[in-house]
Amino acid sequence: MRAEEHEARLTSPDVARTRAVGAAVIGLAVAVAAIAFVRGESQATGCRHGHALPERGHRYDLPRLGPLSLQAGFGGDFVHGHPYKVGITRHDMSQRTIVVRGWRCADGRPLHFFYRDLRYFPLPKPPLTTGQLQRLGDSAARLPWYQAPPGQSALGYSGYMLFWAHGDWKLRVLEGDRVVDQLVLRI
Repeated sequence: MRAEEHEARLTSPDVARTRAVGAAVIGLAVAVAAIAFVRGESQATGCRHGHALPERGHRYDLPRLGPLSLQAGFGGDFVHGHPYKVGITRHDMSQRTIVVRGWRCADGRPLHFFYRDLRYFPLPKPPLTTGQLQRLGDSAARLPWYQAPPGQSALGYSGYMLFWAHGDWKLRVLEGDRVVDQLVLRI
């Protein structure tokens, strides 16, 4: 191939168009990566000072989370593949639904919750796979108001948080779109 033909091929409109498309794709990929990095950073930034879970065999009340208090299961340590029992007590008697969301601080992946009537919606028998823990349940625990029995001053919800790995996990309480409080747990 002669030098003139080679030069003509490198400067043809098709090559120029291919280069422009390639540059646009690379630019878009860089922009998406930057947004994902910033999003991950913004979630991880508030993930300091995680509260450790209880030692095995000790009852444990976690710090208040807005109008909620959390009671970690008596069994203690997180065991990979096993849902972690967490009782929630609601001290707010408003008739609004309170929502709890959570995510893993390391990568922003959502935590799933299982606050359902276990008589009708049982969890599979553990151990569960990481994939099951990431799919089962709900991406938010919705805690609707209900009429408490006489003599009961707070509303109680029993269920599970489906942690699948050790690390820091952020929980956030919302009323409507308003963030009420947040807490970081160290699993």
